[in-house]
Amino acid sequence: MKTEIDSDKIELKFKSGLPAYTKLERKLKDILSDFMDEVGVRTLPIEGRIKSFESFWRKAERKKYKDPLTQIEDICALRIIYVYENDFARIHDKIEQEFKLLEYGKRPNYKPIENIGYRSDHYILQLPKTWCHAPDYRDLDNLKFELQVRTILMHAWASINHELAYKSQDQIPNILQNDMLNLSETLEDADKQIVQIRAAREQYRELIKKDNMAEFDATVPKDLDTLQAFLDFKWADRKREDWRTSDLLQNLSEAKITFHDIVMSYEKTKDDLHRNEIEGKREGIIDKGGLAQDGMVELSLILTSDKYWSYKKPYVHPKNLPFLEKCRQNFRDHYS
Repeated sequence: MKTEIDSDKIELKFKSGLPAYTKLERKLKDILSDFMDEVGVRTLPIEGRIKSFESFWRKAERKKYKDPLTQIEDICALRIIYVYENDFARIHDKIEQEFKLLEYGKRPNYKPIENIGYRSDHYILQLPKTWCHAPDYRDLDNLKFELQVRTILMHAWASINHELAYKSQDQIPNILQNDMLNLSETLEDADKQIVQIRAAREQYRELIKKDNMAEFDATVPKDLDTLQAFLDFKWADRKREDWRTSDLLQNLSEAKITFHDIVMSYEKTKDDLHRNEIEGKREGIIDKGGLAQDGMVELSLILTSDKYWSYKKPYVHPKNLPFLEKCRQNFRDHYS
């Protein structure tokens, strides 16, 4: 059957626009990652893709588009995969605040049984006009892109259905429909339970901090949440990230450092840490932004604990060793 539009001409125009779309995808990955950091939302690395001409043309024919280069709006598509379901409002508000919103809705990419199945949030967007005045963005003016937003478990559901290749309910054998329904409901419930676990953890951390307002209790069990509560208690104004606290806890456990060791080390070094930090910045050993919470604990233990230094020293970059050895010696000389 002869198509109403010339595929060769469309392909030439499509390919001539690919450099701009590729540039748009690359920039948006970084921009979206920065935006998620700004609003404090944990995500997987931002995903992106540029539609191939073959996929573009199949869609144009399937939809019977007369002007596919204008009508197909997902030549460039990106995806935000986030952890906690109740973070969506922050993501949505940031998207509306920063981009020109052309279309928004919840789309069931796959719906095996009526009213059951994951639904991700889909946006059709453009960069704001003010951005496109900048030289590096001028060739991106008026380009549309699609953005999908879904939780990790929504993404798992989509991946499962992609692997099974069921596109609609009537493709699923009757014998499997209940299993698919149960799996969908299980993932949906799990999304809610993850949010409940996070809320319970935050309550636990707040309770620990409240119980230790005057002096931190070094007898509490050493776990990720009590360690984070201690870090917040001593260095609330310092940078904190759960993964850094988790790595610190692993180091402390491997070095057989107790909570009592940490608290005692802090008491011994609290007047010296800031001075060593300033000197480390001056020598280019410590970042200008200063030490994060975990760095303060490690520096404190390096100064006071031979056991921890013996554990840590093999992992220290050679260029940093002289500085840390000097700090240890100065601390010993000062208090000997």
